[in-house]
Amino acid sequence: MTPMELFLLINHDRKYLYYDVYDLCFTDSAINRRKFENYLLLRKKRVDTKYPKSNIMLPTFKEIDHKSIMSFYVKSCVIEADIRKQLFYILRRYDYVDSFIDKLKEFGLYEEFKDCCGSIYNQIIEEWSLKYSVTL
Repeated sequence: MTPMELFLLINHDRKYLYYDVYDLCFTDSAINRRKFENYLLLRKKRVDTKYPKSNIMLPTFKEIDHKSIMSFYVKSCVIEADIRKQLFYILRRYDYVDSFIDKLKEFGLYEEFKDCCGSIYNQIIEEWSLKYSVTL
């Protein structure tokens, strides 16, 4: 999964994704469930243990700012007026990410979008990984 595909999963319905520092994968949970269950089991047995380390949150929906990235793509790469109009109309919606991507695929522009904006999403994940010292 590319950073762009990962970030496109973060939308109004799923505003947060986390990087699981134990299993080295992406998840919806802020805490590694296996470690948390183990923590609860040890607490039941009255064993003094530290609370499990939280997973690292990826940039939020607001921080990624899909709307500005998608608007940039439409302004700079889409030439046909009718297609531009339809894409900008989708960007006015509250929940626009999935609809925008579906429309790009319908018009055969998704690969061009990946080529044009994939580097922006790559830069976001690089900055995030440097900030949290995570190697992907």
